Amino acid sequence: MLPKTVSAPEARARLRFAEDRGTHVWEIEISHWVVRPDVVASLGGNVWDKPGFAQKVDFDALPPATYRMTMIFQDSTTSYVCDKGRGLILK
Repeated sequence: MLPKTVSAPEARARLRFAEDRGTHVWEIEISHWVVRPDVVASLGGNVWDKPGFAQKVDFDALPPATYRMTMIFQDSTTSYVCDKGRGLILK
């Protein structure tokens, strides 16, 4: 996420896993933000910004299926959806 947006105190982000059949959606809040000097250097910000994340997800909670993965980001005024077309197949 962009450094100036992630560093907002009210910023919240979630990973969303939507079953390909459209019947179930699971989300987990991102709580482990990490420093990404490469992103800060290319998009601006300061050295303390943490625009990256490394989040553990317990996939045992999800039944076998194909899932579309997106990231949902919200601050006090705006919601963003980051969809890079990523998928996850759980067997």
